[in-house]
Amino acid sequence: MAQITLLPLGIRVPLAEGERLLDVLDDLERPVLPLACRAMNCGICRVRLQAGNAAMRAATPREQQLLRQLGAAPDERLACQLVLETDAPDLEIAIETRAPR
Repeated sequence: MAQITLLPLGIRVPLAEGERLLDVLDDLERPVLPLACRAMNCGICRVRLQAGNAAMRAATPREQQLLRQLGAAPDERLACQLVLETDAPDLEIAIETRAPR
């Protein structure tokens, strides 16, 4: 199981192989991301992967298109589409979040 560190909050959460980041964040007692559509329609759950990008499932063409439309940086992804693809006990993934609105 990988450990995700949500920056700048310093919150650490476990993420298992095949698990979607947004689902794990839903289980937290406090909101850490603004959430809306959950279906890659709005882009509000955009995050910046600071480390561990290679462990995540690659962005689909649809996600890539939306990120381009949003003017996202190359290291940005949508939390509703981030799924851990490689499970390793010592895997550390750092994700920079934007404050919930």
